[in-house]
Amino acid sequence: MISAAARPQGAPRGPGEAGFSLIEMLIALAIVTAMTGALVGTVGQDARARLAVQQRREALLVAQSVLDQMADANAPLEGRWRGYGWRVLRQPYQLADPLDRHPLEQITVSVGAIGGVAGSKRGEIIRLSTVRIKP
Repeated sequence: MISAAARPQGAPRGPGEAGFSLIEMLIALAIVTAMTGALVGTVGQDARARLAVQQRREALLVAQSVLDQMADANAPLEGRWRGYGWRVLRQPYQLADPLDRHPLEQITVSVGAIGGVAGSKRGEIIRLSTVRIKP
């Protein structure tokens, strides 16, 4: 067997000598490519999840603010704020006791992205409901 130092440059290696073959290099490259693709997919998925959480948090704040305004009987029933549209549905709420003298109403606020329609299932991000004594 000829040592690596004594072998002329470019001469073929004998069996059992250290080194990578072309097939081994291609397999290593395929593994690295697959791992990189999985990492990129995970990062993209994480970014989408963060955006969804951010939108849901902002929509919740909008819905809570709108519900707070509903104590005023003249409050608007729909509107827009920073890329979100909201709609309010006010309807009577009936208790099981017909002798109850306090009229109640159910207030539902739907918030969606402006591109979607607030109040429809398709564009809705969040929906909050409460029952209050009518003003």
